[in-house]
Amino acid sequence: MATCTFQGNSDMYGLGIRLGFYITWLSGILAGWLAPSEVRGIAFTLDVFVFATFLALIIQVALDSLKVVEVYIVLLLTFGNYIALVFYWIWRIVTRFDPYLDPSRSPRARTSRTTSDLRTLLLLAVVAFQLWFWLGLVPSTVSGLGCREYGFLFTKLDLDNTALRVTNIVLNFLLGTILIYCIVLRFDELGRASTTRTRTVQTRQSKRDEEQRVLLLQRIDTVFRIVLVTIIIVATELTIRWNNIQDVYTLTSAGQTIPFIIGVAALIRVIYLRLRPSKRKHSGRRPTHQKPLEPSRMPEMMAMQEPLETSRMPELREYVRPGGRRASQTAYDREQPQGDLRGTSRDNSRHSRWSMS
Repeated sequence: MATCTFQGNSDMYGLGIRLGFYITWLSGILAGWLAPSEVRGIAFTLDVFVFATFLALIIQVALDSLKVVEVYIVLLLTFGNYIALVFYWIWRIVTRFDPYLDPSRSPRARTSRTTSDLRTLLLLAVVAFQLWFWLGLVPSTVSGLGCREYGFLFTKLDLDNTALRVTNIVLNFLLGTILIYCIVLRFDELGRASTTRTRTVQTRQSKRDEEQRVLLLQRIDTVFRIVLVTIIIVATELTIRWNNIQDVYTLTSAGQTIPFIIGVAALIRVIYLRLRPSKRKHSGRRPTHQKPLEPSRMPEMMAMQEPLETSRMPELREYVRPGGRRASQTAYDREQPQGDLRGTSRDNSRHSRWSMS
């Protein structure tokens, strides 16, 4: 049976859109080491990419304007980067949930709780669509095409191949279970108790050993994410080539240029923030927030520190409340004449003793 050949939908997975995803993935990994402050922004940008692409995919499937293999390619872009969650949880089960051996517990930078919750809901929707795709759409559509469409499982396989379908169904089922479990933990007291217990145990190690352990786990996590992103990129590009999809290798339209430029801009910003000179270095200038006292204001400051005349001490009684607690002397102080500042500290201390008597 011949391989299907057709003109691809560049608005869904054209070169600019694919490069936008690829560069944003790599920018998020690099930002953890070069500019941790950018991790949240890049994660938000990626989530927006995924949401917009997934929404467009639902619309196109409803209009029946995409072939099955095209849906498969779009799902690789929207879902492939999050498959890491499955492997993280498999590793946790293998290590019996030991926090000292879990790379996902020591990220270079953390996203906000709101972002994590919204991403969880988005992934649940993608997982539900994936299960429908592999359980319903692929077996009912691919067999009647009259030509062959291929997918990726570290080799070239027919899209309706049993091994390919079972692998994707199992991965999506596991990911859906994990997401539901995370939602339960989000509102469960056990989740907070487990976090507290973990932190208590971690404080028993010395600070230096803890830093070395965290750094090692972060390196392992980075290598794993790079390998996973590389596999998804290879899978996407090989799937397009194996299926002889045409007209998806140009950047001529605005729909391709915009996501590509956004991805490149994110990468450039990460590199720029790493190379930018630190503002904390001393420049030899007086800090702008420490302004010298203006000469014109000096008489006012002197007047506030004038010594108290002992001849006017009886008048002070009018400013003292019954019980020995002195009231505000702002009006009284304003009546004092300006004089020499010499002996100010000594006279002020004498004034303090008198006023408390």
